[in-house]
Amino acid sequence: MRIKTNERYELKYLIDWRQRQAVEAAIAPYMSPDTYGQSGAYTITSLYFDSADYRAYWEKVDGEGFRRKVRIRAYGNQTVGPETPVFVEIKQRQNRTLTKKRARLPHAQAVAFDEYEEIGQALSEDDRAVLAEIAYLYHTQALQPACIVRYNRVAYDGVSPYGDLRVTFDTLLKGR
Repeated sequence: MRIKTNERYELKYLIDWRQRQAVEAAIAPYMSPDTYGQSGAYTITSLYFDSADYRAYWEKVDGEGFRRKVRIRAYGNQTVGPETPVFVEIKQRQNRTLTKKRARLPHAQAVAFDEYEEIGQALSEDDRAVLAEIAYLYHTQALQPACIVRYNRVAYDGVSPYGDLRVTFDTLLKGR
């Protein structure tokens, strides 16, 4: 079985406000605002999971060629409640290629890792496979909540023939 994934290459830069304005002006003819928010703007809140010895963190710091992390991600500025739709995700890096596998669930189900097999019965085959992989990682690595990150994003998607291009600007990052 092949799981549907979102595969891409990702480059990150730290820029100041003036540089951002210059980049936005330069890309304007080739890109349009993301359809997921007003003018492409929205808030993202992610709860990351890691092992007690911070395996995912150290793989990142050490620059491991293959690494993956599990997170629950909510979009929008609302307070997350039991029925809030969220994505439970595996973000995986193999050298420079990033792959994201995810399933959409109500928050109460997303945090119930031990119930994924039962929850998955009502989902697509792809979503069941994602939940099974996350449950496996949860149990074999003894994952636990490690940090929460929240930020505002403005995103642009390429217009033809640049349809695969995506540019995002993240601001007001907060974590704990």
